[in-house]
This record gives sequence, structure tokens and C-alpha cells, in this order.
Amino acid sequence: MKQLEHIKTIDISIEETVPKKSVFIGNMRKIPGLTMWEFNPVEFTLTEAKYKESKTEILSSVLPKSQPQMKYGIIHSLETKEGCVYVQALNKRNAFKHLAKNGHFKKFIKNEYPTRSNKT
Repeated sequence: MKQLEHIKTIDISIEETVPKKSVFIGNMRKIPGLTMWEFNPVEFTLTEAKYKESKTEILSSVLPKSQPQMKYGIIHSLETKEGCVYVQALNKRNAFKHLAKNGHFKKFIKNEYPTRSNKT
């Protein structure tokens, strides 16, 4: 036993870093005046979607002999969440209609679905 007392124990652990993979889901043209809505079918919530904005520089020239010009633009990319459905609509009521038309849910919950006032 005296021989084993001077031996030190070493714990070895290997940590692997896995890089995040970005997957292209699709693209949608952003229509001016409409809002992108995010519907979560598990929690049955409808909220405005959030965008990431990044500035870009584009080097362009009209003619081959002319000097190239720098153009600046903004790219909007949507922050997506797993299991959510995204729809562009004018307001929350319209977004519910789009989702119902596409068959994402059958019945509305009375508290969530905004109703119009009764006309006489």
C-alpha cells in the first residue's frame, strides 16, 4: 500500500466544441406596411416577430470603364424559433385569419381572437 500512496490520480475530460450549423429554411419578400407575426401552436400565442439587421456594402459599376460605386443597404433576417409558424399580416386579427385559412388551428379561443363591435 505504501507504493500506491505516492501515485497521483489524474482526471481526464475531453470537451468537444460543436459549431452551430445554420440551415436555410426559405425566404419571403418583406411587404411594406405588413407586420411579420410569430405563432406558437404549443402555447397558442401570437406575437410580433423580431428581426436582425445587418449593414452591407455592395461594389457596383454600370459600365465596365466607369468607376465602381459603393452602395449601402440593410439586410433583414428573421430570428426564428423552433416549432413556430410565421405569417405576414396587417394586424393581429388578420394574422389569425391567415393562420385559420392555412389550417394551423380549428377553433379560436374567445379571449385571444379580437372581435369587432356589434353594428346596428
